[in-house]
Amino acid sequence: MPDGHPTKNEQELLHIFQVVQAEKVRNHDVQGYAEMFTEDAIWCPLGGEERRGPAEIAVGVAAVLKGVDIDPVMTPIRYEVHEDLGYVFGHGLLTIKPQDGKPTIVAHSRELWVFHHVRGAWKIRHMMWNADPATPAAR
Repeated sequence: MPDGHPTKNEQELLHIFQVVQAEKVRNHDVQGYAEMFTEDAIWCPLGGEERRGPAEIAVGVAAVLKGVDIDPVMTPIRYEVHEDLGYVFGHGLLTIKPQDGKPTIVAHSRELWVFHHVRGAWKIRHMMWNADPATPAAR
């Protein structure tokens, strides 16, 4: 990101951050979501139990999605790639609709995803997020 124009590798990370993950969440694709992670990945959801590896992450994301539909909109703030490692730091706007008809919740998050390029593909090695009451424009 030094010159403001994403490299090919940075574009791939941004695509995973903004498009791929969101599609898997919207479609309740738990297995596909888990496949985005490396075998030694660590997933640290806000207020949730830390999970390690795709199998545990699948259990965790299934619990998060149980009884709700989530529409995540991810906005990258900073991103970089150095050889086979990269990261995206950004803001999440999550519209959470309970399937039982209760009121919709809108949540904001600050997220840091660390990527590793393994066997020809970018995979998430660490995903951590915190609540963020402000939108990127308000900062």
